[in-house]
Amino acid sequence: MITWKKHIQDLLDWGMTQSEIAVHIGVSQGRVSQVYRSDDGLGFGFSAGSKLISLHSKKSRSQRRRPAAESSSIQEPVNV
Repeated sequence: MITWKKHIQDLLDWGMTQSEIAVHIGVSQGRVSQVYRSDDGLGFGFSAGSKLISLHSKKSRSQRRRPAAESSSIQEPVNV
């Protein structure tokens, strides 16, 4: 089961900050931190939760596409 904490951790791993996540889902950075640190199932309301799921899905798709694009742009160093 994917939890709110897992969604937040993934987004952090993908380079977002708690503040950026908060702006995208319409809550405070403090609320993102509370949910992230919670071990008792603390979560978000419907609106913020839906936005977090959507943000996670978008970032997840872009993360899956990124390695192929990066590998094609890697160039060997040129000795001069």
